[in-house]
Amino acid sequence: MKNVHTDMSPGIYEIGADPSWFKMIFDVLKSVCYTDTPIILTIIFHFVIFSTLLRNRKKIIISSFLFGALCFLIVLTPKINSYLMESWDKMHFSVNYFDESCIFMFLFWTMPLMMTAIVMLMIMVFEITIQFITRRKTRRR
Repeated sequence: MKNVHTDMSPGIYEIGADPSWFKMIFDVLKSVCYTDTPIILTIIFHFVIFSTLLRNRKKIIISSFLFGALCFLIVLTPKINSYLMESWDKMHFSVNYFDESCIFMFLFWTMPLMMTAIVMLMIMVFEITIQFITRRKTRRR
């Protein structure tokens, strides 16, 4: 894994099939205390966001707003990570999981948000395509 930018900004990495990348991910997953309150709340947050996506999948305006909010949260990841690096104990984490490489934030914050955003984008494109096709069929009649 190597940093893409020359200014060494955290969070922007080129990910390849490098075994050290996978080892870092598994080390983080093994070291996490899953009974910490913030981790439980984060997992619940992701389930709530995903269920909101599924409930409102046919409402384009709500889906668009939710997609924008997810993108905004993804962009804020380095800022959230730098804040939590300094105040992890105030947030009731048992261990400081936050480092400059953002591996923990990637696994528990960014990746679930990105997966939800990708699913949401696919659903939105599918719904728009279906609406377009039905309108074209009604115009031809």
